[in-house]
Amino acid sequence: MKYLWNRYTKFILTIIIFFCSAFFQLIPVKLFNINNITPKIQILLTLFSNMMNILLLVLMYYKDLKEDFKIFLENKKEMLEEGFKIWLVGLVLMAGSNVVINLFSPNKIAGNEEAIRSLITAAPYIMLFNTSILAPLIEEITFRKAFRDIIDTKWLFVIISGVVFGGLHVITSIRNAYDFLYLLPYCSLGIALSYMYAKTKNIFVPISMHALHNFLITLMNIIALGMIVLC
Repeated sequence: MKYLWNRYTKFILTIIIFFCSAFFQLIPVKLFNINNITPKIQILLTLFSNMMNILLLVLMYYKDLKEDFKIFLENKKEMLEEGFKIWLVGLVLMAGSNVVINLFSPNKIAGNEEAIRSLITAAPYIMLFNTSILAPLIEEITFRKAFRDIIDTKWLFVIISGVVFGGLHVITSIRNAYDFLYLLPYCSLGIALSYMYAKTKNIFVPISMHALHNFLITLMNIIALGMIVLC
């Protein structure tokens, strides 16, 4: 009973921390009396919020993370190979989802991706660090580690974790009904990362693959936006 209580308590606290990001951003705003929030300031606020989030999550899951990291270092080649294969399957599913979106949706880019691109334009390398390092740590501990701790059934965990992950990436930037189609690629990635964690039983595998995914996507956006400016 005590073990179950600890698991569910940690899960609830993890979700609260995740949704406290906006509150964390208010700390420097109030502390330094910031009135005009430009895109660059918004990135710095997000950076601060994410670092606060990670600090709290690491403190909460320190023992499990330490143990997983030790195992990951000892078996990184096999684990990363397995993770990479699953990530490639996820990419194929995402590509198929994007074909469906291009066929049926007049919106050729997701609402949250538009916001991300504007932030990349303002501070590309801070965004690269934020999306490639901080975001994967927060999201994998939240959506994979915390969810797996309370859902023992493998496929139930994979589906719920993947769908919640995808839904939260899309639902905050819905412009019209067509935007719900963007659930397909985001849920595909979420399900791939969840399956990856369920199979390897090591949180640093989905963290690594998520970091690789975000790094490549952000870098491509930086290059594309740079090319647009040069033209």
